[in-house]
Amino acid sequence: MSARMGLKEFFAMEASEYLERLDGVVSAQGEPDREEFVRLARALRGSALMANEQQIGEVAAGLENLARAVREERVAWDASTKQIAISGVDELKILVRAVGEWTAETEAKAGRIANVLNSAAGSTTAEPAPKEEGLDSGTRAFIARESATVASTLNQIGKLLHREQPKPEQLEEVAKVIQPLLGLASLPDLSPVPEVLDGVERAIAVAKREVDDPASLASLFDAAARALTNAAQEITASGAARPDSPEAREFARRFGAMLDIAGEVVPIQNLYYDDPGPHILSAGTQTAAPGRLAKLELVAHGEHLKQAADELERAQWDTQREMRALALTSTFRSLMVTGGSPLENAVARFAREASAALTRGAPLAHTKKFAAYLREAGAVLSASSGGAEHRMVDMLSGISNAISGIPAAPEPAP
Repeated sequence: MSARMGLKEFFAMEASEYLERLDGVVSAQGEPDREEFVRLARALRGSALMANEQQIGEVAAGLENLARAVREERVAWDASTKQIAISGVDELKILVRAVGEWTAETEAKAGRIANVLNSAAGSTTAEPAPKEEGLDSGTRAFIARESATVASTLNQIGKLLHREQPKPEQLEEVAKVIQPLLGLASLPDLSPVPEVLDGVERAIAVAKREVDDPASLASLFDAAARALTNAAQEITASGAARPDSPEAREFARRFGAMLDIAGEVVPIQNLYYDDPGPHILSAGTQTAAPGRLAKLELVAHGEHLKQAADELERAQWDTQREMRALALTSTFRSLMVTGGSPLENAVARFAREASAALTRGAPLAHTKKFAAYLREAGAVLSASSGGAEHRMVDMLSGISNAISGIPAAPEPAP
């Protein structure tokens, strides 16, 4: 079965469910549930548009126009209006069953039904649907469905990882199912879905290198599955998800724990051969002497720190803020490598203090202060290609001292 046919069949199944519920609303004794009438007609229209079924979408738009006219009492709910609504729902059922076998006759029929519904609503043409706040219903439905699919995959693979080491094909499967959502321009409007997906993608990158504890990755995938499942349910029910839901906060916590595991220091005994001795270590050779290349790298890191500080301050939610802060861990680890010069040692100390502040929860509890120090350090590093080195060392030392003085965040309430 092709992907296109799969999409059509999924739409037919979803549209049939909406139409059955619409049938119950318009066939009820007495007055219909007007809000439900509008909501279901709008959901049907959005589903049709997401499946690229434009003709069915136009008929659904006509039904939605009639539902809005009834809700706003521009059209009376009498026997005639009720019969038109029932007939419109019945005709839509026939059109949905014809999906995949569309003909010119079916298309003409859809146009006639849309005209009847729009005329009953008091308009000779389809009225534009009212502009919805944020995303349209079709996009929200797509994001909710894809999030649920990703959650199901993460849950299945998480169960396997509790018993075995991750396999490349398992990680590739997760990377594959999250791709349809990662490229969606409107995804940032539905936090915490983008933050969870970004964390999963970065966790996959870490796991491809090495995972000492598969259980930690399994727990992370489990937490991501719960966060995405909860978000999908909330998006379906109300059009938005709670950015700082308990499930999202748990995922952020486990993601931070996994980064600590991935970056922990190698015990010195691991550097020795497993023999009686003498365990003598020889000095290594520095791959690149401090110079133009090293300073260009510092400039790049400086620009990144300034951008990260801006993003940290722009974050609206704790989960979003914490995930953006955790994204800096790789930068800090890159800067911790000392090369022997006073400037490189000062940079390494700044990175250690900033990393320790991150662990203490500074980005959450003292966002503006932490971001300001990041921005200052970024400015110093950005100027490292042409500035006086001793002055930069002094400035970085002052920033490191200030960061070390940021108190730890209070323990969260249980």
